[in-house]
Amino acid sequence: MAINFIGLTTETVATKYSLAGALDIEPESYFQDFDDFLSVLTARKRKMIKKERNKVSQLFSFYWKRGNEITDDELEAFYLSYQSTYLKRGRAGYLNKTFFKQIFSTMANKVRLLLCNYEDKVVASALYFVDDETLYGRYWGALGEFEQLHFEACYYQGIEFCIEHKLKRFNPGTQGEHKIARGFKPIETNSLHTLALEPFHNAVEQFCIEEALHNSSYMQACDERLPYKKADN
Repeated sequence: MAINFIGLTTETVATKYSLAGALDIEPESYFQDFDDFLSVLTARKRKMIKKERNKVSQLFSFYWKRGNEITDDELEAFYLSYQSTYLKRGRAGYLNKTFFKQIFSTMANKVRLLLCNYEDKVVASALYFVDDETLYGRYWGALGEFEQLHFEACYYQGIEFCIEHKLKRFNPGTQGEHKIARGFKPIETNSLHTLALEPFHNAVEQFCIEEALHNSSYMQACDERLPYKKADN
């Protein structure tokens, strides 16, 4: 017995045609730069994002590195940042340093680590994975409290990366309604589960049916909050 669970994640794209709903991507449809991306947003959201980025740019510098370019000191800084995120929730991170060191080596071309420097020291970092079409944001952490830095490291730097490398989309991970205001559209995701006990299967199946109805309504509400200009703007 299997149940298909439909959940929600968020995603934005680096192409104008995809923002308009087209499936086929033409080379000329890609955004030229971040300002080009901002041009399709409403004036209020453009102003908000520019304000956030300007505040961060005055204090921090950012560097992208592939897996095999990451030094031991940078690995240590990333791992401390990663653990700090979980400690704030009252538990330790479930991946150890050996795991990250291994993927930095064996998946070097697929790994991208964004280092956030303050006064020449790494104070925060964000781990990404990339393939030929998509950038995936996965882990973030900081060694202190830095206003607006999360938005820059996890969203705006990723959008710029997609534009620069002509990627079709950017998936920053699940959860976080604050992503919607920054251009990330909710999309459906699926997971398939096998349950051996029939009563348990029936109960979960009914929940999934009800949850799917809720998700449909929730996605429509989220779509209405997206910051993109309307056709008559």
